[in-house]
Amino acid sequence: MKKGLFKSLVTRLFWGSILFLPFLLSAEVQGEAVTSIRLALPALPDPVVTKIAGVFTRLVQSRCGATVLTEGTAPLTVELVVEAGIGAEGFQISDVSSGVIHIRGNDNRGLLYGVGKFLHTSAYDTTGFTAGSWRGTSIPACPVRGIYLATHFNNFYHVAPVEEVTNYIEDLSLWGANSFLVWFGREVYTSINDPAAQAQLVRLRALLQIVKDLGLNASMGCICNDGYKDGPVELRADDSTVNHEHYHTLNGPRIYNIGVELCPSKPGVPEMEIGYVQEMIDAFQSVGLDYWFFAPYDNGGCTCAQCAPWGSNGYLRMAELLVGAYRSAYPQGKVIMSTWYFNRWAYGEWEGITEQFNQQRPDWVDYLMIDNFEDYPAYPLEHGVPGGLPAVNFPDISMWGQDPWGGYGANPMPGRLQQRWDQTKHILSGGFPYSEGIYEDINKVICSQLYWAPDKPTMDTVGEYIAFEFSPAVVDAVKSAVDIFQQNHWRNQIGASAVTAYQLLEQAEANMTGQARCGWRWRLFRIRAALDQELYRNTLNQGRQSVFNAAYEELVAILYAENTWPMLRPVLIQAVGPAPAPVGLMGHWKLDTNPNMDPPPADPNVFLTALDEVGPGSHNGTLTNGPVWAAGQAAGSFALDFDGTDDFVDMGGVTTLGIGTGNASLAVWAKFDDPQLDTVLGPAVAVLAGKGHLRDGSGHGLHILDNKVGYQVRLMGGATINIYSNTVLNDGAWHHLGGVLERGKTNGVRLYVDGVLQSQTGDSTVFGASNLNDDSLFYVGARSWPAEVRRFHFNGQIDEVQLYDIALTQENIDYLYAHPGEAIKLVCGDWGFLDRDFDRNCYVDLADFAAFMSQWLDCTDPADPVHCVSAYQ
Repeated sequence: MKKGLFKSLVTRLFWGSILFLPFLLSAEVQGEAVTSIRLALPALPDPVVTKIAGVFTRLVQSRCGATVLTEGTAPLTVELVVEAGIGAEGFQISDVSSGVIHIRGNDNRGLLYGVGKFLHTSAYDTTGFTAGSWRGTSIPACPVRGIYLATHFNNFYHVAPVEEVTNYIEDLSLWGANSFLVWFGREVYTSINDPAAQAQLVRLRALLQIVKDLGLNASMGCICNDGYKDGPVELRADDSTVNHEHYHTLNGPRIYNIGVELCPSKPGVPEMEIGYVQEMIDAFQSVGLDYWFFAPYDNGGCTCAQCAPWGSNGYLRMAELLVGAYRSAYPQGKVIMSTWYFNRWAYGEWEGITEQFNQQRPDWVDYLMIDNFEDYPAYPLEHGVPGGLPAVNFPDISMWGQDPWGGYGANPMPGRLQQRWDQTKHILSGGFPYSEGIYEDINKVICSQLYWAPDKPTMDTVGEYIAFEFSPAVVDAVKSAVDIFQQNHWRNQIGASAVTAYQLLEQAEANMTGQARCGWRWRLFRIRAALDQELYRNTLNQGRQSVFNAAYEELVAILYAENTWPMLRPVLIQAVGPAPAPVGLMGHWKLDTNPNMDPPPADPNVFLTALDEVGPGSHNGTLTNGPVWAAGQAAGSFALDFDGTDDFVDMGGVTTLGIGTGNASLAVWAKFDDPQLDTVLGPAVAVLAGKGHLRDGSGHGLHILDNKVGYQVRLMGGATINIYSNTVLNDGAWHHLGGVLERGKTNGVRLYVDGVLQSQTGDSTVFGASNLNDDSLFYVGARSWPAEVRRFHFNGQIDEVQLYDIALTQENIDYLYAHPGEAIKLVCGDWGFLDRDFDRNCYVDLADFAAFMSQWLDCTDPADPVHCVSAYQ
């Protein structure tokens, strides 16, 4: 953690009182606080027991004023003992005599979990340590109690200092986890010898060594047909679902592939994939791999005829081969086979695997992983687990319902996790929660405790978590806040209860130690409460930008999110205050540079720039890879001709040209007759203009699909709407095209061609008030993300690109179609902008006077179109 930055941010964000009130003890905590504890270890402790003692010492001494001793005397003695007879991984806590507590583990893991239970039910304050009153024996119900640390996307697990990740893994293990899974994604490296790949392997070995030092299972995962980014193009997998037997297009024209996956039905690919697995086995030989996990999709898969349907055909063939390589190195290792996204794109994957496994139960699979991002798969619940195999789940605790993930602080989901557990626990032997970071810390604890004690209500775990991490005195208040967080989980449905949650946490903070108040877990709770309250205030036009700014800065620091991928990077939310936001024309690119200027301009860069007519401070476009100037739609005007291979125009505007939470419209003139060249999605696809569309992003844009014009609006991780023109338009004639997003209407996503509303529309209510901003630049002629994989280059001509942050009406569209080159006059209510409303915010105020004076001072010639047009209009 960047301690100096974090400390300063905490100081700035200290919303609550710093008063420390007398510490109140829950019913689980009895006796008086002590300032020293003697920790008694076995006579010859092994390294794991010594590590457990170190974890005990770290947690006690970092949370209160007590000191942990291994020699001498102290008012409280805690004896650690490993002695079989309780049950695998079980523990027992008992009183030996006054001031002596006995923690017995059936094995080293049992001792670890017994220490966790003792610490979690004790109390910590400035006066010292108070031992918890919990006594008894506990044995885990589920054998697989894992956590998947998604080591990618530059998230916390990927970039945080190893010391911090070490402490975090130790903390999680105390709640009952016995396996930790990490990931090595080949698709971002050229080979295993890529320096970046080697650096990642060093980190992954370090993380798994932490796990092994605790005596727990180290696990590795892979996609069955993953490839390196420079792998042979001719061996790559098919990812199209269009006109492919066994596949449907209900969830899109392609499966989620990155583009480097390999087809196992092509000669040489199985041997390559076995070699890749062997490389990983060799890379982790010094650590050892207790579990091997493999997945079919997201990314992964192949839709070719020889592999289809993937889940019950190519995937199974490839998986069995890879397991053979793993089992050769680890004969006792456990294998987990995932069914993630079965039947999402294909027909019959569940049915096919069930038929095969019921005929002959595979001896190469130990556990079948069953789960889904949306509803839990119905097939195994209705028909049983294929082959009668033990099943584990893969609950999403990171992404559901909030974008960006972790962008709002803590995201407790005890209600959702309880509902899914109650639905599925009868078929489960445990699981691996999917974790993208520390913001869902409480969700990992809930899952670990469900695997330990399946009938323990999730809210009981929430209470134990609050008592340990924050204070026994604040359990009721913070549990109430957690309930409110769940009510307000969806970002477009935050109600007045957000104010109550904020007040509950503010009051609770007064009953906590300084250590707890400044800890990152509490800060994530406080940030969540502050953002929810401020988002509610936004609905009342009372949002405060200072709160959004401070929360954003602190989240980035806590999560190490400076360079994370967009879906994990907090977004700076804009406050909605009492004054209406400026509305209207955001960008207008007439594309009217005359390539036949005589004499030529003194600055040749004129020919490389697409001017934005909005004016000073606008977004001029940069012509890239040689789109050429051509005759425009209107007589005497010009346009740009794109070659369909690599041409595009970059308008910039990462946030300033985004939709945000409002409406939007996009209009262009375009003509084409030549075939579009990019068939990566199956049909020919090309982009006319847009930002964050045709990708895993948020935004909108106009594009061509099979010679029809389409308008797409999408929310990353959520709804996507595509609507298309009634007819094909590859007739070589100019057409005016307009896409409109109007929030809250069943026909709010609309497409116009030559002024005519097309018959297909979309229901914009699915987006609610979601922020549709994206980290992409605004491009004309190509998709704008990622930079190294630009796709969908347009082959044809484009003119008059206009971007609005209002929903254009039929009358507006009619005007644009009838008046090429002109834009819609912005409106305020029914009366329009006043002449002197220079910043066009519907008010004439001091800001307009300042704008006038600035231009007036620069204006020496009233005919100067740059410095004088506003001041003299």
